[in-house]
Amino acid sequence: MKTKQLTNVALSLSCCLAALTACVGEETEVFPPEKQPVGISATITGEVTTKAEPDYKPASDTKIYMYYKNGGNTTTGEKGIYTYNGASWNAADELLNAGDRIFWDDLVAVSGKYPFFAVSPKDPAGVTTGSVETDQSSEPNFANADLLMAYSEVARQAKVPLIFKHMLAKLTVKVNTGVVSASINQISVSVKDAIKEYTVAYTGTLSGDSPAKITTGSERNATFTPHTESTESNGKVYVYSVILPAQDISSAAAKVKTTITIGNPGSTEDLVYTYAPTSATTLANGKNTILTLTVNGTVLELGDVKVTNWNEVLADGNISLDK
Repeated sequence: MKTKQLTNVALSLSCCLAALTACVGEETEVFPPEKQPVGISATITGEVTTKAEPDYKPASDTKIYMYYKNGGNTTTGEKGIYTYNGASWNAADELLNAGDRIFWDDLVAVSGKYPFFAVSPKDPAGVTTGSVETDQSSEPNFANADLLMAYSEVARQAKVPLIFKHMLAKLTVKVNTGVVSASINQISVSVKDAIKEYTVAYTGTLSGDSPAKITTGSERNATFTPHTESTESNGKVYVYSVILPAQDISSAAAKVKTTITIGNPGSTEDLVYTYAPTSATTLANGKNTILTLTVNGTVLELGDVKVTNWNEVLADGNISLDK
């Protein structure tokens, strides 16, 4: 009798253990170990449009769009979206296997390395043509006109260092009114007969120095309204900045128009000057060309032209009052 009872107990324990084993096995299948997402760090070369820090710290909710290999990649699971929350870059959606995250387990190395391409603040989504916002008078429009790209190759599960480069040109116009005796009511600057379109080549031989290839369009029909910066020299120098594709400033290309309104309310006069040199001033992608113009009577004199990394060249000449 005792033997039968012991046998029943043993069978019961065996069934319980079998049931527990089955439960544990099912739970492991339902909740697999979480895959390791790809993390990033973001810095920027040259001058940031709104900040001076080398780290890329844009406005909150600005996004980085990162692709495995290159920006033309449309493979599922090989694109990630990272959002700036005011302190760090986080994946836009923290859910496991969300469509806007990249996981190391889903990637296949290329010659032993893992190459990544990133762009900010707008997602090209594989599109090879683009257009720059022409009205950059507001802070958001000016910041969004910038086109930042980065290319990086890392070992497996390393944090991806994204060193962004400015892929478009920047023009800074400084209007020096120090010798003007008349009362200045307003100054405005525009860039007319300019090109706003460009094309992007995401594939080919990419590197940190060349994340992608940008080619300027050909149609000169845009007028850009620059962003107004803080004045310099006790309010005597007015500063304006605009972002656009690389192109020439010349009599046969884009032109910088400056309008100075002088006089008192009810009795004003517009002085209009155009910078359109015979010998072109060339705006280069990734560079900031600083054009300094000095008002001297009826002539707006060209002080100099400096190109910084946003290499320095100088130019001189005069700009006469438009007839």
